Amino acid sequence: MEPPMTRGLFITLEGPEGSGKSTHARLLKDRLESCGKSVLLTREPGGTPLGEAVRGILQHNLANEPPVDRAEVMLFLASRAQLCERVIRPALESGTWVICDRFTDSTLAYQGYGRGFDVAILRALNAFATHDLVPDLTLLLDIPPETGFSRVNSRGLATDRIEAAGADFHRRLRDGFLQLAKDEPDRFAVVDSNDTRENVAARIWQIVQPRHLKELTMKYPKISLKKSKNKISTPPQSCDRAIKLAEFVEQNMGQTVTACCIREATGMDYGAKLKTVLKEVGISIFTSKDYPCLPSGQFLLLPLDEVPSFPCPPMPMIKNPLNSFRLLSLFSGAGGLDIGFEKAGFKTAWANEYDNTIAPSYTQYFPNVVFDGRSIVDVPDSDLPVDILGVIGGPPCQSWSEAGARRGINDHRGQLFFEYLRVIRKTQPKFFVAENVHGMIHSRNEKTFQHIISLFEKEGYAISWKLLKASDYGVPQDRERVFIVGYHRSLGRPFEFPKPLGKKFTLREAIYDLAKVPIGKRKGNIMNHELTESGYSPIFLSRNRVRGWDEQSFTILATDRHIPFHPQAPKMPRKQDGGRMLAPGHEHAYRRLTVRECARIQTFPDDYEFVYTNIRHGYKMIGNAVPVNLAYAVAKKIAEDLL
Repeated sequence: MEPPMTRGLFITLEGPEGSGKSTHARLLKDRLESCGKSVLLTREPGGTPLGEAVRGILQHNLANEPPVDRAEVMLFLASRAQLCERVIRPALESGTWVICDRFTDSTLAYQGYGRGFDVAILRALNAFATHDLVPDLTLLLDIPPETGFSRVNSRGLATDRIEAAGADFHRRLRDGFLQLAKDEPDRFAVVDSNDTRENVAARIWQIVQPRHLKELTMKYPKISLKKSKNKISTPPQSCDRAIKLAEFVEQNMGQTVTACCIREATGMDYGAKLKTVLKEVGISIFTSKDYPCLPSGQFLLLPLDEVPSFPCPPMPMIKNPLNSFRLLSLFSGAGGLDIGFEKAGFKTAWANEYDNTIAPSYTQYFPNVVFDGRSIVDVPDSDLPVDILGVIGGPPCQSWSEAGARRGINDHRGQLFFEYLRVIRKTQPKFFVAENVHGMIHSRNEKTFQHIISLFEKEGYAISWKLLKASDYGVPQDRERVFIVGYHRSLGRPFEFPKPLGKKFTLREAIYDLAKVPIGKRKGNIMNHELTESGYSPIFLSRNRVRGWDEQSFTILATDRHIPFHPQAPKMPRKQDGGRMLAPGHEHAYRRLTVRECARIQTFPDDYEFVYTNIRHGYKMIGNAVPVNLAYAVAKKIAEDLL
């Protein structure tokens, strides 16, 4: 019997700056999901491509023009309308719970109480933007502005325009939030966030859990009866309960159970006898012993052949173990490694990337991942997530690159490997994957490389490393990268790298269809089909930069001036002085690859939109990424080992 479809619960988290909304939104989502609940985590502004673009304008000044206060209001409303229509409402109607980091109350507090706009007008605008959608529960994380800003400053990030609005503004803001909570006590729950993360999370769970169980009573038939260690001494009460249960079973389960049979089961060994009676008519009864989230004295009745599907399933009861394969992603970049692992069934829970020109792209594609934009050096151990199965990431490669200064571990970027090691030591994952450039294993870096390997081994990991050719794993490119994979000693085995696929994919298979798409235009899901206007330096023209349609591309590098020519052009002939030139009579055929063509060669999906105001940043984030298909090949092998 399928349970009746119920609308999902809509929970919002509000509060002043530094109150911990994002952290506790993630923790609440994780706890509900660990109980078997379907949960969508989103945020404002953001959650959709349009919303993330608005977020970039508001937080990162991507428009190069700060919005005036009225424009700020309208931008928030535009993002909210899109989020409600495209994301929140469909999720709620499917029965998914939605947790949103900020919603309509932030507009009332920030733009109303903070900036002084008419709150009544803002309420009307909110109603229009959301089509009268109101949260079922709003958790207001309250904290004094001074404490909140102390937390914000500890992150080491540049303040945005709202954070920099001044102390008076933020005092008005906090007072506004508290007034909103006072006006709607049935919807708001105020939580003192000036406490440890654990205590705040526990308080939030105390507030959410009753609603969580209330949905259970709506979704599944159950009945409350008090159990007794001894035989019930008052027959009328026993008879009443027996009749009540019998009637309930008949009305809700379509089965007839005589009251006298139930009455016989209401004495000593109540639970066992009751289960026996109901089993005879094809009904299972579950108690708090079976499912801890059922309060004592409550029973869940289901057809005998139906497996319960509701919060707090007993462990282990995971049809697909990969659903719990949570990853911590370091030096995430545009997320090529993350996408490859998600294709293999893993799930990135927390990501870190310091480059703020990449952040809008990553957070738009991964709206449900907790994203930390601080330098990993500034992230304390206490802020790292718990219950992580794997750590993935490629520490900055410029220090080891053949194209860079090649300072290796003597460069501060090369030393970030030690931060990677710190995270491994703290989180103790079952496995980790580190990716870097070929130069890392050059003979000049041999001692340093062996030292890094020995440090990983001292942490209890069996280390496997190999120089992988991306073209061996479904990537139409001559890219070579070093992969270091560590398996925790508890797994009892080392990692073995996957075998090459055999087939080599070509530029024809990757980008031939894009030749029909006009440069700079968008067609369907084809975005970022834009072209750099940088010229051709003597160094660039010193060798052939063209690969044919039936070949693999040169390595896609992170600078637009080194992007190869499109395969429509003929190979560059030699000049008498030994250099190369554009083939005479075919000069018009030479152009660099577009951002989207580079993304295709790096095997990014077409629905990944790279967000940038300077096209050089688009090429940079793609060139620095791990090819998705290469990441998938490694991730798939790890998944097979863990399963």
